Amino acid sequence: MQKSHLNKLLSLTILSGLLFAFPLPTEAVDYTFTKIADSAQFTRGFEGHPAINNRGSVAFKAFLNTGGDGVVTGDGGPLTKIADTTGSFGNLGDLVRMNERGTVAFMASLNTGGFGIFTGPDTITNKVIATGDSLFGSTVTFVAHPVINDPGQVAFRVSLADGTTSIVRADPRH
Repeated sequence: MQKSHLNKLLSLTILSGLLFAFPLPTEAVDYTFTKIADSAQFTRGFEGHPAINNRGSVAFKAFLNTGGDGVVTGDGGPLTKIADTTGSFGNLGDLVRMNERGTVAFMASLNTGGFGIFTGPDTITNKVIATGDSLFGSTVTFVAHPVINDPGQVAFRVSLADGTTSIVRADPRH
């Protein structure tokens, strides 16, 4: 009986501690809404999750009216196409990340085979890494889950031909 009372007291103490650690908002937040893009601009709409930076710019994957996929950014005005599948990219991944400078990192497959992480439309100058590249004395066999910070460093998961899997940070050379 005493153990049950002690457990109840401990549970209430933990619960009250959580309430103070995570206070409830005291007043409602009022929002305004800005349309970034709509289905009238795209044939089949959108895929994946949008990314937003502190400037209010939003990056996302869309199915383009002109055909194929595109990685697009916008802030309520005209949209900017970062990359699409009309050239060297065969498919664009639905995971799009963006930093405060507006640089977008995304996954894409290549028409020539393989896939990689890119920051723009050019598969050479905008490539972060791709399957078949040399890395740490081995060859890249798989890359996934890119994230990008404000200086443009890209972190991702990579698997190599030697059997190792790593979390890697790519630092841009300026």
